[in-house]
Amino acid sequence: MGFLTMVEAVLIVFLLLILVAALLMERSRRRRAEKETEQTREHLAHLSRVSALGELTVSLAHEINQPLTAILLNAQAASHLLSSPNVEVKELQAILQDIVDDDLRASEVIVRIRELASHHSTERIPVGLNELVQDVTKLVNKNLLLRKVSLDVNLASHLVAVEGDRIQLKQVVLNLLLNAFEAVSTSNRVPGAVSICTEMSADRLVHVIVRDNGSGLRSGTERKVFEPFYTTKESGMGMGLSIAQSIIESHGGNIWANPKTERGAEFHFTLPALNAKAHTAGISGSAN
Repeated sequence: MGFLTMVEAVLIVFLLLILVAALLMERSRRRRAEKETEQTREHLAHLSRVSALGELTVSLAHEINQPLTAILLNAQAASHLLSSPNVEVKELQAILQDIVDDDLRASEVIVRIRELASHHSTERIPVGLNELVQDVTKLVNKNLLLRKVSLDVNLASHLVAVEGDRIQLKQVVLNLLLNAFEAVSTSNRVPGAVSICTEMSADRLVHVIVRDNGSGLRSGTERKVFEPFYTTKESGMGMGLSIAQSIIESHGGNIWANPKTERGAEFHFTLPALNAKAHTAGISGSAN
């Protein structure tokens, strides 16, 4: 009887070892699947950023060309000044300072472009959404002028930071603004107007709202616009809002669309404030 008990004990241990091995293999498989999903999300997000930058090609070229033209004119003026018998040192210093300032302007534009165009791994750090919105609005400034659209920026004071990937969150804001510009410029609304604002909600969520006075969303499409390949643009792929939703949800937030009652549309997203992230992880910020 003791012999049978020992055999049973060995069998139980053997079965437990098999079970542990199976659990470890399943855990490893899930980790690989999660990593592959994250890599796919990053790859799609990168392609979407490059596509968005493609829409800004003309305005970005203009943005860079302006300081380069100013540098050339100032360099010619400095050369002319140096050829004169009596060189005005203060005037020459002012010209050289202008050249430095214009060079920095061009450099800032290139840095912002390179940042969005680069392929990078997800990095979660404290992000100030007010500063992020300001960076994106600088990037689209010339695009506004070309489209003859006004942009009103209203940023909440003392906005709490969020934890997230700065490049991906920039991508979301850029996508929402470009969509709003497109909606306004194709709707024949005069004047075309877009606004973006930030605010803190009562439940400690950072809230970003993009509004436009375009033709608005068709009734019943508030959720559909976030589906992959759904688009109302002639040349659009319909991936921008789907990727934006994936990014926001991976950050523990929510994103939604509201048709405005009069005209235009509103797009919202919320993210947990950095010092309230753990406590708001299960709270839904959607208002649709």
